[in-house]
Amino acid sequence: MALTVDRITRRMLGLIVDGTWPAGARIPPERELAATFETSRPSVRSAVARLVEWRMLVTRQGSGATVLARHLWKADVLALVIAELLEANDYAAVVPLAIDALEMRHELVRGLLVRASGRVKPGDLDSARDAALRAWAARDDLLRFSQIEVEVVPRVLLAAGMSASVWLVNSLVGPYLAVIEQVAAEAPVPASYLDLMLPLLDAIEAGDGEKVGTQFDGLVADLGMNTVAALPEELRLELAKAMYD
Repeated sequence: MALTVDRITRRMLGLIVDGTWPAGARIPPERELAATFETSRPSVRSAVARLVEWRMLVTRQGSGATVLARHLWKADVLALVIAELLEANDYAAVVPLAIDALEMRHELVRGLLVRASGRVKPGDLDSARDAALRAWAARDDLLRFSQIEVEVVPRVLLAAGMSASVWLVNSLVGPYLAVIEQVAAEAPVPASYLDLMLPLLDAIEAGDGEKVGTQFDGLVADLGMNTVAALPEELRLELAKAMYD
């Protein structure tokens, strides 16, 4: 059976991540890749286009495709890179990626919510509350919960007139959900979710930036503890080592 475009993309990404195709290297021509992967040239072309979109590759007329350096890659690659490292049991490489991604998202969203505090009136965040309640109703499935819950922050920011921030946050939703699906789909939703989220939204409407930060920190900490508990033992050990060394 021919490989799907998703699988070809994953195989090519793996060759970049493990250094078989280093930065600056020109990858094999389309016909050679089609033979290697035992698939069609259009499928290879689609996989290359996806990696170009993610800025792992660049194509130039007459020169084929060349691997770009890591500082040019987009967040879209995060989940697949983690999946590739997990498949190779390279937990030591997974941990810094996961920690960096979680800390970046925490700091970004926390700062935006604090900035949004006081920019809205009572009742402006009712749609965000509705999203939080709908997410809570799906709490038996972390991935489904997360797919709904990611609406909360954009609804807050839009109500606060922060459209550019909404678009930035939305650009991270796909990679965030993909990482959950790859790594933590079995983790339980914290029982404290609504007890922390609803007062957080109240604090934003009240303009209490300090309480916003405190509530958000608690929410992230509880979700993090539940997620870590659901990870494979080897990954938990590497995570503990990274955090306490």
